[in-house]
Amino acid sequence: MDYARCTDASGRPPQHEGDWPTEGSVYPVRLVQDAKTGAQMIYILGFSASAPHFNGFAPHRFRMVCSMWLN
Repeated sequence: MDYARCTDASGRPPQHEGDWPTEGSVYPVRLVQDAKTGAQMIYILGFSASAPHFNGFAPHRFRMVCSMWLN
């Protein structure tokens, strides 16, 4: 499980529907590669949003805080 702190919550697109991160908050995340573009995306676990990116955000908006291995 990875955790990241939101460092930039600005620039919410006007057409974005769903959850948006709050600057300074820490979230459980998953770092994945976008299937269409190949770009790295940070997916915030537990967030809900609609297409095209669902709950994926650009990595420059976050700073990784820690990683934990859960058994």
